[in-house]
Amino acid sequence: MELAVLVGAAAAGFALRSGLIFSDLPKLVSQRVEFSVPTNSWQRVLEGSFLYDSGVDPYSGDIFHETPLCLVLFAVLKKRISCFGIDLIFPVLDVVTAFLLFFFARNLVQDTIVSEQKAKEKHASGTSKLLVPFADIVTVPRMVLLWWVNTLYIVLF
Repeated sequence: MELAVLVGAAAAGFALRSGLIFSDLPKLVSQRVEFSVPTNSWQRVLEGSFLYDSGVDPYSGDIFHETPLCLVLFAVLKKRISCFGIDLIFPVLDVVTAFLLFFFARNLVQDTIVSEQKAKEKHASGTSKLLVPFADIVTVPRMVLLWWVNTLYIVLF
């Protein structure tokens, strides 16, 4: 049941992101200064990649603000993958990120519970209500995954 909920949430997040990518929303959002800044503008990445391919230093002006490793990565991706494929990379990476956050959150809660149980006898009396409950091993990672796939600000990028 738990796996079905997680896969369903990830699939819904992927479908939502894919649907938004192929709508008119990216054009509208990319023109808004609230969302599109030099460090996350896809248009600037394409311009920087074009300058790099043309032999012009993309860092000489104020167009490109990514790292050199990202510049090379985007230049290779642009040459080898179609525009449709590049558009699908971002939702796939968002789903992978959601599952990574899920596993990190689960490990963090488990480690916290284990360390609290080891040090339980050192705690003052009456502080057991402050300890992380065992139910959080399930609920916290699930909430992290659900938050990631449903956060609108993340969906817009």
